Amino acid sequence: MMENPRGCWVESQTISVQNNFEVAYATLRRKGAENEDITLASKDGSGVFVVDGMGGCRAGALFASAAAHVGVSALGRGLSASRAIEEASKAAASVEEHVLGEHGGAAGLGLRFLEDGIIEYSSRGDVVAWAVSNGRVTELLKPHCKGFRLTDYLGNSKGVQDKFASGYLQLDNDSTLIVMTDGAWRYVSPKELTSVVEQNDSLESSILEIMNQALLRMTPDDASVLACRLNPSMNNEV
Repeated sequence: MMENPRGCWVESQTISVQNNFEVAYATLRRKGAENEDITLASKDGSGVFVVDGMGGCRAGALFASAAAHVGVSALGRGLSASRAIEEASKAAASVEEHVLGEHGGAAGLGLRFLEDGIIEYSSRGDVVAWAVSNGRVTELLKPHCKGFRLTDYLGNSKGVQDKFASGYLQLDNDSTLIVMTDGAWRYVSPKELTSVVEQNDSLESSILEIMNQALLRMTPDDASVLACRLNPSMNNEV
């Protein structure tokens, strides 16, 4: 746990998942404030979900929790990341229609861990991902937003995912996948991601450094970071 004098602290964890992938994730918590970010791994280690409740709407944490639990359950049943995102979006829409009766939703990204270093990814909203490899960073998912306003999100029945919303990434021993909610990526540049990965031996130290950069720049939002890489020495137990 990393503490901050502004009444914030960062909680982090490293786990092993299927097919020799290692995952570390961290989230920012604030004293007296509800965290609307949630990261969940499926029980069988087949995938993870990172979800951020929609800002400015009531019960963002509820939308995020419903979407994340349904999405990660879909991955555990063997569905693709894109299908899991669809299920997560239906869950968020159900909260709006049947539980709260008020507008809301969440941004979310799902990852499915396949064999031979392949990760399937899919997202709606502004939880986005970068691949860092050999000193270069590649944007995998463009955010569905204009400024701070979402143009597509989990729970939006009218949204149409564009060509950047899903795909596959081939990881090797020199590459790292980094996922961030907007409370982090708006305050850390892609160039800094490369430097952080190169200067830190462990995934957890990398994500804590990214979170620290966001904190130093006074991020006002909930923030979460997830990183993934191949690690054959892990025991593949969630």
